[in-house]
Amino acid sequence: MKYDRPVSLFKYDEATKEWKCIARNLHAYVNKTGGTEYLSSGAYQSKATLTFEFRFSKFLAAVFLNTQLYRIEYNGAQYDIEDYDDFQEMHRTIRLLGVARGV
Repeated sequence: MKYDRPVSLFKYDEATKEWKCIARNLHAYVNKTGGTEYLSSGAYQSKATLTFEFRFSKFLAAVFLNTQLYRIEYNGAQYDIEDYDDFQEMHRTIRLLGVARGV
């Protein structure tokens, strides 16, 4: 598996109410997990879901219990983190499930 896609990790700063980049150029394996399309208020809406797999790092370990405070930026799009998986807590790889914002 190649971790060859550059990804940035953002954290919401509750004091300033802004998103701040805490890690640029993390490298991930990115795979499409799913997607949906539906009609809402007369307009088509779509929702893209991607799985981001990383080698374990301290930046990503902090996401474990606070997924709502973190966001991923990949290819110019922002993804809310819906799930965190550190397989058997072995601290080798971390998978984050990202759902596109504003698509």
